[in-house]
Amino acid sequence: MSTLTRHLDRSRFEPHLALMRAEGPYLRDVPQDVPVHDLKAKRARYALPALIRLSWKLRPDLLFSMSGYLNLTVLGGKWLLPRRMPVLVREVTTVSSYLVEEISHPRLWALFYRRLYRKATVVCASDFMSKDLAKNFGVSPGRMVRIYNPVDEERMRALANSTPNPYSGTGPQIVTGGRLSREKGMDLLLEAMALVHQARPD
Repeated sequence: MSTLTRHLDRSRFEPHLALMRAEGPYLRDVPQDVPVHDLKAKRARYALPALIRLSWKLRPDLLFSMSGYLNLTVLGGKWLLPRRMPVLVREVTTVSSYLVEEISHPRLWALFYRRLYRKATVVCASDFMSKDLAKNFGVSPGRMVRIYNPVDEERMRALANSTPNPYSGTGPQIVTGGRLSREKGMDLLLEAMALVHQARPD
């Protein structure tokens, strides 16, 4: 989201950023001209009243939600938001795998996804995610669009060149980013690298 707020055309958009808690390392990446609204909520369901009040105050042309739990909360409370305000949700994981591997009571949560996502407009970060939503949760392909995660290549190069290369030797060298949860496949990467090292000790 910080990448999007940095690159949205200000002649067409006036972005506002509402956060459950306005804290964390990414806050410094939010441009100075973007108002940050702290909903001061520890959980998604507690954020809804503040988000409703903020929506009626700002009357935005679009509400864009980017978190699974918050997506469900926003869609469930959509009838309390200003009428005719489009709500767009972004899915960042393969929901069926996430529910089975990370969530208690997956069948109950699957019911919420089926009921609420079927009438939503959903941005998926990959084709596989959209196929999963269509197959397992009945979301119409016509209600989904795939948009890959944005990458600010110029900024990444500047950051990479700002410090010396910490690696030495010929490699192989792989840099990966992602949280340590099963759906990110870090376990597969570690096993694969071990096999590479066995086959090519040098």
